[in-house]
Amino acid sequence: MRSFTISSFALSLACLTSSAQAVFSSFGGVNHYFLPFLPAGKRDAIITSIYQGGSKSIRTIVRPITSNSEKDSNDLILHDDPQHGLGEGDFDLSLLDIYDDFLSSVNRISNGNMKVIFALHDANNIRGYNDLPCDTFCQATTNGDQSSDAWQNFYTDSNLVNAYKLRLSQFLNVYKSKNFNGASWSTLSQVILGVDLQNEPWVNQYPIPSGQETWICDISSYLKNDLGLGSSNIAVFSGGLSGGAGPLGFGNAPDAALNCADLDVIALHAYLSSSNENVDQQWYDLLVEGGDFRNAITSHTKLLFVEEWSYLPGNPSYTKQSDIWAQGHSLNVRGVPWTYWDVMSGDENCPACESKEVSVDGGAGSSWDSLQTVLKEASSAATDFDWSKYIAMNSGATQLRKRGGERVHSREWVE
Repeated sequence: MRSFTISSFALSLACLTSSAQAVFSSFGGVNHYFLPFLPAGKRDAIITSIYQGGSKSIRTIVRPITSNSEKDSNDLILHDDPQHGLGEGDFDLSLLDIYDDFLSSVNRISNGNMKVIFALHDANNIRGYNDLPCDTFCQATTNGDQSSDAWQNFYTDSNLVNAYKLRLSQFLNVYKSKNFNGASWSTLSQVILGVDLQNEPWVNQYPIPSGQETWICDISSYLKNDLGLGSSNIAVFSGGLSGGAGPLGFGNAPDAALNCADLDVIALHAYLSSSNENVDQQWYDLLVEGGDFRNAITSHTKLLFVEEWSYLPGNPSYTKQSDIWAQGHSLNVRGVPWTYWDVMSGDENCPACESKEVSVDGGAGSSWDSLQTVLKEASSAATDFDWSKYIAMNSGATQLRKRGGERVHSREWVE
């Protein structure tokens, strides 16, 4: 039995790979949902850490922040949602300047080597999950009673669907960038990798009720064709359908998504625990080439992306650091790009923090150290998914493989 540690990663990588070369490399990234609304200096310092840590993408969400209790931050720019009604005059597009500054910083700091994934609305605001405030669509569907099933009307009521399309149009086409020469966001492929249909449509609802699923392709087509993301080579992401509810993988990929030609990316949200088995083995099994789930994705010519995953406490034999490494490495072995949920600055064990938080201020041996290791590994890991239309991909990547036997706890390999 030989121990494998982060510090020995660079020397041992060759032992973990075959000599077979592939055409494209995978990539990794992170989520940071309130990063645009931090003070500029702090925002840019975090973006710098994320980029230097090996990330090629950052995902963020357009939603209101009405409290300064987000993680270890007490200096957020508090703001309402940019949309405060269902009509064309019910938008404060000046709030998008802050997101535009964020886009500019990502582009500048990374020299164009890192891109943003945007979720332009969060279903959790409608449903009242995660203590999020009731927004315009929440009020319109539930009248503030987030325990009501009326929130599902968001996906079926034609007036609400049209109001949501108006939101997407206002953000992506009507708003003109202050940092990119007045361009519309729908054209900024140099810094925007993709746009989610929504963050977690039908969150925690599986299966999607019959008759509602037509919304998926309706919004996909509107983004890709009417708003022009397709002609700009900006990908349409599913955004974590059902919020990860239902069977692992398949709950995020209903037939309505797989059969929609205008949806480019099946974006998985899955939070796995090592309570019952090695957490990495769950990813290996789900994403194996030739397996049912992988075949469902590839046979429908979709790209596959794990948009949210994180550490969850489980088997005490796993530390947070080893769990993050194990999951990230398994995704890299399977050649599936990903973004970790989520990163922050400051103390990741703060009173408002959850176990999944990773602070970019962590040093050697920290959870950030583990995450950086698999982020950097991702950029050299082979993938058979061709993302070259949307993001620069390295050529000559190497197919990562498990060595000789099964990986056991604490990054040890059995030969």
